[in-house]
Amino acid sequence: MGLSNEPQLRTADDFAHRFDMLVEGYECLVAHGVDVPAPPTREAFLEQSLAGGRDPVDIDSIWHPYLAPDLVSRPWGEYDDLVQTCPEPW
Repeated sequence: MGLSNEPQLRTADDFAHRFDMLVEGYECLVAHGVDVPAPPTREAFLEQSLAGGRDPVDIDSIWHPYLAPDLVSRPWGEYDDLVQTCPEPW
């Protein structure tokens, strides 16, 4: 198993807080012209996140604005500027 810098989220409260932070990032990215899929409902995010915690195969279905194709396909300098302006919550 590798080490990760991302904290391990375990409870619904942890995921709810994470959702709020990701929505803030989403709003910032959209305000800066990035085409990001709209967030799911809080309930759907919590359900997906809690299920993903038990089944790693499902983790790819969890909404994450910083994995939006329009963001990750940008040139490195532009991507870096956006992520510094709209920092990803860790």
